[in-house]
Amino acid sequence: MVPYYEVVRNNHNLPKLLKLKEIDFYRDNGGVYEAAQLLKAEFHLGELNSEYVYLATFDDSWKMSIFLIGVGTTDECYIYKKKIALDLLLSGADSFCLFHNHPSQRIIASESDLITNNEMKELAALLELDYLGNYIMIKQGYVNVEDNMNDLVNI
Repeated sequence: MVPYYEVVRNNHNLPKLLKLKEIDFYRDNGGVYEAAQLLKAEFHLGELNSEYVYLATFDDSWKMSIFLIGVGTTDECYIYKKKIALDLLLSGADSFCLFHNHPSQRIIASESDLITNNEMKELAALLELDYLGNYIMIKQGYVNVEDNMNDLVNI
């Protein structure tokens, strides 16, 4: 079972995790590929008409949690590092990665994708976490923003 969370505020305006649902999903040993499979199967990430950004976190036993980080337009989505940091800390993450879709189905990283990737590397270093990458998902699969389009992983 993979939990899908949202961070909410309690009566004292303190953040807490609200489990929205648990997704029945088989994972062999956790990781990027399994997160991509889950996001494609349960959230249809490669097929959406607006840009969505998800955070996948993994603890030291590779338990995976999924967070929706942002919903944008057809070609951009704003995300907030503060929210990502909060989700990482509250989930007890040891490692994490980002997934976002390109509604255009182009797997070429934008300048914003590369900037976000560098910001996530900095955040990971600050929080002493392993950063597994920023991935673009389309219908056929996904690619790391640092790779070229010939490195598409089919799922």
